[in-house]
Amino acid sequence: MRAGEYAQVCTSNQLNKAIPLLLDMRNDLKAVRKTSDLTLDEIKGMREDIQPVSLPPK
Repeated sequence: MRAGEYAQVCTSNQLNKAIPLLLDMRNDLKAVRKTSDLTLDEIKGMREDIQPVSLPPK
């Protein structure tokens, strides 16, 4: 086996390990995005509920 062929085998082996990990990372990022969107919606809802208190003039 030549060095180039060996490098191709090693590269494909590493890609076979990396692809499932990258897919898991993508799924985790989607879950984080969904959670952060919900949190942002809650914050916006709370902002609408809170009205600034104006002090009476002196």
